[in-house]
Amino acid sequence: MRNLWLLITLIVVLGGYGLFRKYWEQRRPSFQTELIEMDTSQVSLIQINPPGEETEILLRRLEDRWIMTVDNTNTLAKNSAVQKILRGVSQLQTKYLAEAEPNRWEVYDLNPAKATAVKIYVQDQLKESFTIGAYHYNQQTEKSVSYLRLKGQNEVYAIDGGLLSKGDLGLKKLRDRRIMEFPAGAKVSSLWYETPDTSWQFVARNGNWEISAAISFDTIAFNKMLAQFGELQGTQLAGEFDELQADSFFHHRVRIQMQDPSEWSHTLTCYRDSSRKQPYVIHSSQFPTSWWLSDSSGIYNKISLSNLGLKDFVIPQ
Repeated sequence: MRNLWLLITLIVVLGGYGLFRKYWEQRRPSFQTELIEMDTSQVSLIQINPPGEETEILLRRLEDRWIMTVDNTNTLAKNSAVQKILRGVSQLQTKYLAEAEPNRWEVYDLNPAKATAVKIYVQDQLKESFTIGAYHYNQQTEKSVSYLRLKGQNEVYAIDGGLLSKGDLGLKKLRDRRIMEFPAGAKVSSLWYETPDTSWQFVARNGNWEISAAISFDTIAFNKMLAQFGELQGTQLAGEFDELQADSFFHHRVRIQMQDPSEWSHTLTCYRDSSRKQPYVIHSSQFPTSWWLSDSSGIYNKISLSNLGLKDFVIPQ
């Protein structure tokens, strides 16, 4: 009889343990699986709310591009940076459960003053919502950790910081600062330079640059100047510039043609508004959603042939 009671007690204990394990696993199904399961190719909108009073960032898919809206200003987002966010979201797995109590969120920078909130929409319907906080990098292991909390849950999860971190969600990473970028390996065949008073055409012939049949140019000096057009990047957007009135501020225009006419041809236009502290506004047909500010020593200095002077290129006869 004693043995029977011991057997019954053992069965009850084992059964209780089994039920407890089942209940616990049901409470934390995401610990050993992906935190977020979704087809990121269907994402239509990413809403990012940086910590504190920083401005909201909206990333909206437009065919194969992403348009970023900040303070009602639309610019082109850096596609590689957005794709990194989407890859990170699609591969989110927990490394370990860091915390289960909300009164400890601040330790992981997951309080509103320090956390970045992210909402992901599919066909304009909210699909996922989470906040991401502190980031730590271990120099010895060369591995990093970010801390994340899913909306509506108390748990704080440690995730691979290389996949997704708060730094990936900021303007510095997301804004596409390109003004003009030459295709790899492409060669410029001609350059048109136009001002309100006159226009010049520079043509590449037999390895040299000419402005006319009678004037040859220093090819090395001219190519050095031309190379600056191939990797132009902006620093500050001209947020309040009235694009509809742009023609009245026209200063000069540069059009660059590659050797293969079907390959590449774009225009760079400079406007001058003397009422501005930085009077020059630069706009490119290659990346038309962005308008960039410059003073005389910035981008303008790189793209103004009149500022450089023809004397820099003409070979004395």
